[in-house]
Amino acid sequence: MGSQQLLLLTVGVIIVFSALMFGIDMFVAQAVERNRDAVVNDLHIIANSAQQYYHKLDEQGGGGRVFTGFKIPTQLTANQNGTYTIINTTPNTIVFQGVGVEDSDSVMGCSSSSEKVTYRISVTADESTLHQVY
Repeated sequence: MGSQQLLLLTVGVIIVFSALMFGIDMFVAQAVERNRDAVVNDLHIIANSAQQYYHKLDEQGGGGRVFTGFKIPTQLTANQNGTYTIINTTPNTIVFQGVGVEDSDSVMGCSSSSEKVTYRISVTADESTLHQVY
């Protein structure tokens, strides 16, 4: 009778350990996914701000139909979701990059342990195109 109880105890410990590991993996995956969504949302807000700048006249504090001179609003350069920078600016196109706070390697299988959730968005006068980097 003692060996059967020991076997049941061992099986129980294995099941509990497996459930715990599965729960931790799910939590990490959800954290990364929330960070991805937040970074994408912030980039769309920045892109919208850049398009407003583009369409606004020089006299009104805008770009006068060029992106040159646009700066990311101070409150959006860094927040709890990540950091945001301008990668490239031409008169008709501007590219922003958002780097999240979560490591993407544990969920997405990236090669390095320090790859963060990263997206770029290319913005023109009337459209924006989102690209995932990591």
